[in-house]
Amino acid sequence: MTATVFVTGASGRIGQRVAALLNAQSVPWRAMLRRPQPASSLAATEVAQASFEAPEAMQQAMKGIQTVVLISGDAPNQADLELAAVDAAKQARVMRIVKLSAQSAGLSPPVSFGKHHAAVEAGIKQSGLAWTFMRPVFFQQSFLLFADSVRKNNKLILPAGKGACAFVDAQDVAECLVQAATQTGHEGKTYTLTGPQSMSFAEAGKLIGQLRGKPVGYIAPPAWLARVLLPKAAGMPRWLANEVVDLMQAIGKGAQAPTRSDVQTVLNKTARRFDDFVKNNLASFK
Repeated sequence: MTATVFVTGASGRIGQRVAALLNAQSVPWRAMLRRPQPASSLAATEVAQASFEAPEAMQQAMKGIQTVVLISGDAPNQADLELAAVDAAKQARVMRIVKLSAQSAGLSPPVSFGKHHAAVEAGIKQSGLAWTFMRPVFFQQSFLLFADSVRKNNKLILPAGKGACAFVDAQDVAECLVQAATQTGHEGKTYTLTGPQSMSFAEAGKLIGQLRGKPVGYIAPPAWLARVLLPKAAGMPRWLANEVVDLMQAIGKGAQAPTRSDVQTVLNKTARRFDDFVKNNLASFK
């Protein structure tokens, strides 16, 4: 089989889910990996050794491809890296790009990680390639990053104030990406991906507490304090901590509170609920 779908970031949280779905549907696809060694776990039809920092290698890797699923990790120069991939796709005569973006790219003005995604979206539109943008809100799976604090301290600590969010399941996001990459009718469309419930982090903590049988409180430190403590507490670089705090501040103002039916539109089924996510991952919070 000749690969028709090209996946960047295939070894990441969303990329691995996309890989599994493509394999389950017997879609021939090609993974872009910095090192070929992890390819066996992805079971890709083909593997191309390339990276965002090597545009010529990317262009070679994309030859013969119809659709690029563009996924990348957070980086201070994320927009530049992804735009290099867009240019490589154009040079390789790829037909369309399905981009994993972010809901914050659609805010006016874009904030946090959304600033990078908005710049890439604009570049894709200018490229002349067919495109589809998937803009998820805060992932349900991101709560697993706080599971240690929940277990040890019985608390969620986030600078999101009282803002609510329609947390989305990462599996729904991956399924939407694969649907758009393998089916027609999604060209030129932007989808905002949410779950069916909107709740504050305090309510999310309360729900986790109820399901695990032990209360979980919520502490919302001020943004200035979070910017100081987050790099030390989470071991993340300061630029990333600032992006996270900026996103939390936007959520605190209600930016991700509305629920949308876009997951239902793309997949023809209801988005996964937050309480089901907690039930499926209860051991992590106990």
